[in-house]
Amino acid sequence: MTTRNITRSAQTALRDILVAESRWHGWNKDALPVINTLVNLLLQQHSAQQPSVWHPSITYMFPDLPAKYEEANIEAATETLTRLCDFVTKMTVQCAAIKTSATELANLHQQTTNDTESPFLYFTLEQYATLAHNVHALYEQATQERQTYIDDLNEIIQSLRGESTDIPERAFDSDAHFVRLLAWESSPGLKNAQMSVPSHTTILSLADFDELAQKEFE
Repeated sequence: MTTRNITRSAQTALRDILVAESRWHGWNKDALPVINTLVNLLLQQHSAQQPSVWHPSITYMFPDLPAKYEEANIEAATETLTRLCDFVTKMTVQCAAIKTSATELANLHQQTTNDTESPFLYFTLEQYATLAHNVHALYEQATQERQTYIDDLNEIIQSLRGESTDIPERAFDSDAHFVRLLAWESSPGLKNAQMSVPSHTTILSLADFDELAQKEFE
């Protein structure tokens, strides 16, 4: 591959990483109201199962009302869970896209020689390839954290259906869910995660990487 083709391919791969990151955060933001709805449904379902919630006159006049309410509520929760899983699947696709681009950068580096001019301003092709793999690892971990929360919510649904006795710790603790929802929204530590640059004294955060990569195209 000629130097010009290596440069073009490397720049495309780096740009694709930025695009995939942006899309990941877009899907993450879109998923937030969905998971918030799901958590509310599950907390309401748990509350509805408490006898004190239903006034005796209501259950006397409509004895099947609690059961019908719970059935409708759990079906809504199941449908909402499916929607949430779709969002995380799309986020997983973006993680895969970052990994593909990181692998492409590494492969392109293997095709260079000592005389090959670097296609980038701030770091070498090899350094960007290593950083890109680190970026993928960070997003993969963040996506897995969301998948773990979804798995916990699914276990809660199964327990409410009576299909499982494995209930996650603090399953119906609204404060615990609030903390996890905040973590979903803000991804604490993601953009500030530290990455070392090979053969370089610089320590970059993910935010630094995004800024420098964007400047490569200005």
